Amino acid sequence: LSVTFVNGTYSNGTIICNRNGNNVTCTIPLLRGGDTARVIVNVTIPSHALPVNITNTARVNSTTCDNDLTNNVNSANSAVVLSADLNV
Repeated sequence: LSVTFVNGTYSNGTIICNRNGNNVTCTIPLLRGGDTARVIVNVTIPSHALPVNITNTARVNSTTCDNDLTNNVNSANSAVVLSADLNV
């Protein structure tokens, strides 16, 4: 399944996102310990591939010390179905 990266948004400012195959990597310039951020990545999937289940996996890492590596990865499965956006 091939997805097309559309854009990425970040709740706290500027975000830089790049696509490599089906992987989208977004870099947040600064996130301090205890801070939270919401990142939304929009992609499109060819209609001939629907319905399909996709897995979204988020990973974080840091160049500074992280005392708790157990909370650096999370995944969620999503069912993607075909729908029409029509107005009359």
